Amino acid sequence: MNQGLISYGDVEDALTDLPAFSDEVGSLRAAVNASQNYLRLAKAQYNYGLVDYLIVIDAERTLLANQLSLAQAVNLHVAARIQPLRGWGRQAAAARARPRRACQSARAAGTATAESASRVSTAEMGRIRKIATRSPR
Repeated sequence: MNQGLISYGDVEDALTDLPAFSDEVGSLRAAVNASQNYLRLAKAQYNYGLVDYLIVIDAERTLLANQLSLAQAVNLHVAARIQPLRGWGRQAAAARARPRRACQSARAAGTATAESASRVSTAEMGRIRKIATRSPR
């Protein structure tokens, strides 16, 4: 039960983080585009002899820093998109574990086992087949 609540909390947290990561990725893409324009202009100004090469180096450094930030934000965004799937997987695993525990406790209590339940269902299937093969009156 506790594992299921933790899983629901993880899924909810991941789903609420997605819009924030999407906004961050969008703004960093805009920053990368602006940095590319800055570098293009800095190179043009350097080619015409208007600025030092240090301005071009600074523009390249700015572009690389923004590209790195974008790559890290995209990585976090992808991880946030995967996180709900992990939470749902934990929920499914917890749900599959519950019947196993119930079956083990039933065996310990000396009640009917899964094998005897399958024998009963096989006998019921035999009766159903006999009824189905009878000709209508």
